[in-house]
Amino acid sequence: MLAIFRALLTMPPAIFAYCASLHLIAQYFLPQKITTLAIILSSIFFIIFLIFALGALWLFALYRINPAPWYNNDKIFFNIGIYRLSRNPMYLSLLALLLSVGCICFPFLLCLTPLAFVYLVNKHIKSEEDFLRKAFPNVYPLYEKHTPRWLI
Repeated sequence: MLAIFRALLTMPPAIFAYCASLHLIAQYFLPQKITTLAIILSSIFFIIFLIFALGALWLFALYRINPAPWYNNDKIFFNIGIYRLSRNPMYLSLLALLLSVGCICFPFLLCLTPLAFVYLVNKHIKSEEDFLRKAFPNVYPLYEKHTPRWLI
């Protein structure tokens, strides 16, 4: 049971929650003025979040697959739609949402939280990529070679 709890705490949505919480707590205790530029940037990142999250979830819904990472799907491999731009559009969407929150809530942490998020999520992604290499040995290595993990 403890191993399952530990695994859940290291999943990207939980990592996003930790990082976003830092912004919210800092904003609560050290309120910052919200500028027009912050609202514009936050809105842009939120739109990016919607594009990547909905683009990925649409494919899961289209093929009637559960997007939860603990349902190791070894039957269908996506390399279409939003997955042509990034191997991890759902995690990219969480990064965009974190940037959106960070622009509004205590933006001084934006030099720290996105880096921490990417570092911690990359550790998680490596185990997913190992699974995908084994589940799809003929297509995943080629996909991995031609499609970036994030956007670059």
